[in-house]
Formats: sequence, structure tokens, C-alpha cells
Amino acid sequence: MSVLRGAASDAEFETIIRRRVKGDAKRWFSGVASLHSADVRSLTADADTEQRSVGDRLYCVFDTDMAGLPYHADIIATMPHRHDKKKPKDAWRTERGRMLALMLNQLSTPAQFRAGSLADVAATSPPRREFS
Repeated sequence: MSVLRGAASDAEFETIIRRRVKGDAKRWFSGVASLHSADVRSLTADADTEQRSVGDRLYCVFDTDMAGLPYHADIIATMPHRHDKKKPKDAWRTERGRMLALMLNQLSTPAQFRAGSLADVAATSPPRREFS
């Protein structure tokens, strides 16, 4: 998952949003989840399973600055233990809910984030569909 650290300028956020949306009607910018790296790194396995041991870190945060994006980073899911029948995706599918919950708990709409500084970028995105 591509992320920007808090010191990133509004222009960096706009650049990464435009790169990710790419004019695709199936993609849109709906907000910013403000997370602390320590919170992401603290997501660990709660129990021993066939693919994880208690305390195994589920995600890592890496500084991956890019041209024009000096505050860029990536959140990467860690590799589960090898298993004869299960693939890494099997573990990731069961674990990603914790990352999603962390993100949704800290989600700001474009109008809320930095006093609406990204609202114009959101306006170029297709309207968000509501799910019930």
C-alpha cells in the first residue's frame, strides 16, 4: 500500500492521488487515513496458527521515497510461515480486516483533511457508491 508521511506537501498528496486514480472510473479518492507507523507495526498475530506464530508482525512500513515524492512510504504485508497446502494470500485475507479497521478509524474525508486542501482533487473523482 502506497502512503505518504505527514510532512508531505499537499502537492505530493495530489500527485499520488492522480497516479493512483489514473482517470479510471472504477477508482476514486474518498479520503485520507492518518496512521502512525507504530500502530501499523503493532499489528501482530494474536495466536499461533498454521501460518503465523504469536507476536509475528503482520505489516512493515518502509521509507520508499520516489522522484517528486520525498515523503513516500509503503506498507507491506509480511510473509507468513510456509505451509504445504495454504498460500500466503490465505493468511493475508484473514488478517487484512485489522488493517482496514485501523484505517477506517482514522479516515478523514477530503473536506476534513487539512481544512479541505484536497477537496478539488476529490471533485475530479467519480462519486462514491454507497453500500448498504
